[in-house]
Amino acid sequence: MQVKEGDVIESRMPENEFPMATGANHSVLIAGGIGITPILSMLHRLTSEGRSFAMHYSARTHSEFALRDRIAEIAGDSVHFYASRDVCRARWAKNCNSICNVELSECYAVSY
Repeated sequence: MQVKEGDVIESRMPENEFPMATGANHSVLIAGGIGITPILSMLHRLTSEGRSFAMHYSARTHSEFALRDRIAEIAGDSVHFYASRDVCRARWAKNCNSICNVELSECYAVSY
């Protein structure tokens, strides 16, 4: 179906179906690939409130991390990046891990 001029499009307000726990002493954020999008607002909230958190973000390769530099700047040492099909290079060394085998039963994280 293609939308054309004059068509009426129905919409509704966005709903938060993935709320963050507000009373947690420590939060753990986990995201993969473009799934980082809904996590970004949580990251901003946690950092703006000075709350304790750890963030784990995975992508297939280092070049596929969406907003990697921005996330690293915001989260600092609380973020850990994982790439399932790459090995870390010197420019990715800070807070970088590499999963050597894609099969979850045989994943190994290598810290640099």
